[in-house]
Amino acid sequence: MWGARDMRHNIIKAIFLDADNTLVDHSECERQALVYLFEHIGIAYQESYRAAFNALDRELWSTNMHQGRMVTEEQIPTYRFQVLFDMFQIPYSDYKRADELWCEGFAASVALMPKAEEAVAALHQAGFKLCVVTTGTSRLYLSYSSGIL
Repeated sequence: MWGARDMRHNIIKAIFLDADNTLVDHSECERQALVYLFEHIGIAYQESYRAAFNALDRELWSTNMHQGRMVTEEQIPTYRFQVLFDMFQIPYSDYKRADELWCEGFAASVALMPKAEEAVAALHQAGFKLCVVTTGTSRLYLSYSSGIL
């Protein structure tokens, strides 16, 4: 008779883990990305930028609308910085570069959820194949998957 461990390995071939707020503390990564962006454009970071950015980002990605204007998924990455910078009268207009810097900062951020690294290590050591899934952009998460999987 097989033990529970043997049965589990015959039935479960892989485990899929969600990146956002399961492995990765998405909110903290966003904060670190904004700090990185503002450092690189020479503007002092303020926490009020984060609150406005988060509200705007949620609105845009969930509705593709802002103040009655349709915004396509392709436009969102730069549009959100145009609106944010206008809102706070930030003298920077290279919105494409702002998005690139934000993405660099997000990818470089180190903000795992509590016990995420230990859980992944334990599952890996137990012999499970692990897969990370996300609705987010893969360019933001590749550094995490290589670091903890």
